[in-house]
Amino acid sequence: DTGDVPLFMDNTLGVFEFDNALAFVDIAAMEPGPTARRFEVYGTDGSAILLEPFEPGAEIRLALTTSKAAYQLGEQRVPVEVRGRQEMYDLELVAFLRTITGQQQPDRPIAHELTVQETLLRATRDMG
Repeated sequence: DTGDVPLFMDNTLGVFEFDNALAFVDIAAMEPGPTARRFEVYGTDGSAILLEPFEPGAEIRLALTTSKAAYQLGEQRVPVEVRGRQEMYDLELVAFLRTITGQQQPDRPIAHELTVQETLLRATRDMG
């Protein structure tokens, strides 16, 4: 709690356990610069890191212990489609409007949305 915003959780680590994996999600929104926000995924066959700047991330550093599909053994950089924050907001708004006007089904089921919110609350201990 920073004191600036009541009940705001900062410098937080959430640990999520799955059948065959663990996920660690950390956030420190009030960290001094330079910020180091990025996605990192590590597995038994390699790792993938979305390189900075985080938004918009343009490349993934992929390191594999064996070749997989179109990706080589070893380290390589994989370009990804760059979309800025405003473009993502605009796409979400279009999908929302199409959903509430009956032009499309929701992008995700309501059960997914509920699970996301409950998970965030549990990770910050605001829910039992």
